[in-house]
Amino acid sequence: MIHDHALVTGGARGIGRVMVERLARDGFAVSLVDNNGELAEKEARSLREQGLKVDAHAVDITDVEKVHSLIDALPPLTALVNNASPQRRFRALLRLRTLLTRHFSSGEPALRQSQIEVSLSRP
Repeated sequence: MIHDHALVTGGARGIGRVMVERLARDGFAVSLVDNNGELAEKEARSLREQGLKVDAHAVDITDVEKVHSLIDALPPLTALVNNASPQRRFRALLRLRTLLTRHFSSGEPALRQSQIEVSLSRP
């Protein structure tokens, strides 16, 4: 039974794609977020065919309205991997962090904040 939900930005290729697969194989339901919707859906479909729980979302995280819509549509998160071009999109990642703070499903507020800080600020 899947109990945890993860979101991976930049999840359709490279290290993001590897993180999506690893989290899914570890039992997470994963939301694969990428600005390339066609590639995101292709990769999510490939993983679903392997029996993994992965859904695709075509979202450019610099688009505030689309990010709000995505967050509102997701279940509570227990993991977040911000992999989408952090140097180029730092402000968008900060907004995403703020929005997702309330969507983490477990732990004390200080723990949730530390989880987010590690995800966003550690190399």
